Amino acid sequence: MKIKLHFIICILLIFSMESFISNAFGQNDCDYVTMGTGTNSTYLIPINTYYYYSYSQQIFDREDIDICTGNAIITSIAFQWSHGCFNIKDNQTIYLGNTTKNAFSNVTDWVPLSELVQVFTGTINFFDVIPNEWIFIDFDEPFVYTGENLIVAMLNNDGSYVTCVSNFLCHTAENKTIHYRVDSATQINPATPPAATGVISNRSNIKLQIICENGMEQDMQALTIEGPLTPKIEEPHDYIVTVYNGGENTICSYTVMILTESNEILSSIVINETLAPDEMAEVILPITFTEAMTGNLNIKGRVEVAGDVNPDNNETPLITLTVVKMYDIIFQQVPGAIVIPVDGYTLPVEHGGSYEFSIDLEEGYSQSNIVVFANGILINPLENVYTISNIVMDQEVTITGVELNQYQIEAQAYQGGTITPEGTILVTHGDDITFEISPNVDYIISDVVVNEVSMGAVSAFTFYNVKAVGAILAYFGYIENIHENDKENFLIFSNNNVVTMINENLIPVKRVEVLDMYGRVVWQGQPNEKRIDISLQVSAGLYAVRIITESRLFAAKILINQ
Repeated sequence: MKIKLHFIICILLIFSMESFISNAFGQNDCDYVTMGTGTNSTYLIPINTYYYYSYSQQIFDREDIDICTGNAIITSIAFQWSHGCFNIKDNQTIYLGNTTKNAFSNVTDWVPLSELVQVFTGTINFFDVIPNEWIFIDFDEPFVYTGENLIVAMLNNDGSYVTCVSNFLCHTAENKTIHYRVDSATQINPATPPAATGVISNRSNIKLQIICENGMEQDMQALTIEGPLTPKIEEPHDYIVTVYNGGENTICSYTVMILTESNEILSSIVINETLAPDEMAEVILPITFTEAMTGNLNIKGRVEVAGDVNPDNNETPLITLTVVKMYDIIFQQVPGAIVIPVDGYTLPVEHGGSYEFSIDLEEGYSQSNIVVFANGILINPLENVYTISNIVMDQEVTITGVELNQYQIEAQAYQGGTITPEGTILVTHGDDITFEISPNVDYIISDVVVNEVSMGAVSAFTFYNVKAVGAILAYFGYIENIHENDKENFLIFSNNNVVTMINENLIPVKRVEVLDMYGRVVWQGQPNEKRIDISLQVSAGLYAVRIITESRLFAAKILINQ
């Protein structure tokens, strides 16, 4: 026993010209027989593309069709489109009939509709992709051909036409075609056709797909259906239907479908491939279940083929599915909070299921007091794991209390000046804050200590990108005028932007500093000359000169006038 596997969602079967062999294929083959290879061109048949309505009947001789020793099934027809305008024709009907008629004798010699079988109705696209291309039309119902002459009738009740002529290829056949066309507002009734426009000597080139029965049975069987037993709604799932050709004919085309127990079609596909006797095929069909199918659902596989002699084995046994509804959990996006699913938990969540997650805080949010709600219901964590249980609807999770950390900066100014701001200052994580240090009158900034590290006599300090607590302390020094006992040693005076210092006794000096009233050093050096002139590029105002010796510190105020 052979097995074929079909991975099929959609098949477009394209037949090349070489695929059609005129009157030259054997019994049980799936192929087309060609009748007519003429190169005549006409717009009159099989439909008149230049009129609103048309009706034609054509006789095809059994000698051109008779490839079977018994009955045959005709499943498709093709006409040879020659050239012209693109045409889409609605309201088209095709009839076939077995007949002993050999020719049409006059314009009223129509074959009665009661002797014909409707095999197709619908829309046909006539187009010119390749010159002399064939237009294939699959029948709605197969036609049983009994070996006589064949009537092909085509009714065009479209009611419109294009302004350019569209032609079909045909061949010469005397009195084999009768046709009628009209531009009136009334559709043609094929049961009572009017006198024909004419009996003509052209007959359409056609192809017929014929399956020879030859007395042998066609028996397609559906054996099993397999696939997920707990499918989720709104997601595609593949199911495999295994079919078997238990008859004596090679099957050319068959339909496989999946149905509910009440015969509602869930998925269907036409397989246009041969399946030999005693051969199996596995056909994969996709199904996307809807919310209305939630719960238990019985499904079955089915196979259909024209002329099946044993339809009782066309269906598989039922299998029971539990179609699961899924629910989404939507998490509110909160800066600083990261939701992390616990291992093994995924979204969406099955009906009645649960979902567990934890929340991590980003840098700078560690002081947050998190509160979590799911659809308005408070969820208390267990070891930082939050659980939503028995989920029967979509969930919206809100997270509150996530806030940036705040850090205390202690700012203090000692005697002799101020620091602004002062006291315990709260600073948000990542922010900057600047402190201004100002000395009082007769004082200068002696040092600023930040987190126990001296910054020197700075008048301002900025904490950048604060991520921890801190402290800033400002120290000031009193400016003493040079003592009377030291006047004979040091003389300090200014003239415009020049400060002059005279060290009369050449007392060793370690450093001399000139400071503004904010304690900022504008000049410093180690002069040991008897006289030094210090040129400053500063604005007018009160300044301090500080002289540091081995044993003492002297200071004096000077006024700079520009």
